[in-house]
Formats: sequence, C-alpha cells, structure tokens
Amino acid sequence: IRRQIVAVPLLTEWGPEKLSLDRNSVVLMLGGARGIAAQVANKLAEQYGCRFEIVGRTPMVGPEDAATLAIPDFQGLRDHFIRSRIFKKPAEIEAECRRILNDREMRETFEKLKALGCRTRYHCFDVRNKAKLVGLIDELYAHGRIDGVIHAAGVLRDSLILEKTAESFKLVFETKVNPAEVLEAKLQ
Repeated sequence: IRRQIVAVPLLTEWGPEKLSLDRNSVVLMLGGARGIAAQVANKLAEQYGCRFEIVGRTPMVGPEDAATLAIPDFQGLRDHFIRSRIFKKPAEIEAECRRILNDREMRETFEKLKALGCRTRYHCFDVRNKAKLVGLIDELYAHGRIDGVIHAAGVLRDSLILEKTAESFKLVFETKVNPAEVLEAKLQ
C-alpha cells in the first residue's frame, strides 16, 4: 500500500451546522479570559453571541495605571520600570511587565465580549478546587442551564523530565484532571 500526504482545508469558520448555540446559550469557560480560552470565547461570541460564565485564577482587574497606559509593549514597559526604579530586582520588573500585559488581555477580552452583546460573568477561583466548581455548576443549573463547556484551564511548568518535581507535576495534572472529573460527574 502506498500512502501519500494530501492537503485538506482547515476548519476556519464555525457555523450553525457545527454548534447549536444562540444568544440564550450558556457557555462555561474554564481557563480565564486570556490565551486560548479568550480566543475561543471571542470566536463563539462573534458566531453566536452566547452568554459566558468564565472561571479563572487571576483576580478581576481594574483600570490600568496612567503611567503605563500609553506604553504598548513588554520592552517599553521594562524600560519604563528600569528608569523609574520602582522595582529593585530584574525579576520584579519582568513580573510586573507580564502582569500588566496579562491584565490588558483580560480587559480586552471582556470589552470585546461586551461589544459583541454577550452577557458575561467572571468567577475567580482555582479550578483544582472541586467544591467551588461543583458549586458553580449547581448554581448555573439552579438558575438556568449549561449549553457548552470549554475546558482550557492549564498551567505551564515546562522543564526536562529529570528536572520535574512532584509538586509541579501535581499542579499541571490537577489543573486538567480535577475539573474534568467534576464536569464528567456534574454535567447533565
């Protein structure tokens, strides 16, 4: 048997034939309002305008400080903090730059969902907490329904296998598996 690779078009558009969601549908999003979870939420919002119940670990962010608002990127933020001498250690500067950019991404996600007419609620807790996730699912069913779930929660702890710790493995594993166990047990 001779095998050959054949190019096929990628699925770039979701349509009604793929998902049966509408403006009244409720989608539970695990993984916060950044990264892949935000990209999926934005695409669903554009296509269906559904309601989102978003769960993430990062606390809801307020407005950005005026001193950094006009600085567009990581390098600009880093330069600003080096000049300002607010932070003493390079690691503190790096962390603050990442925090600001992450907060911006969260704000942008919620602003886009709102602009698309989507109702959105944010729940701040770690999805490894099974009791909290069970409580949220029970609340959603008590006051309505759940029409879809996106489980995009994850934690990166990349390293060589020889450098892995039991603690980092547990964090990565439980962030994926604990919510999956709750979803399997609780979704109707």
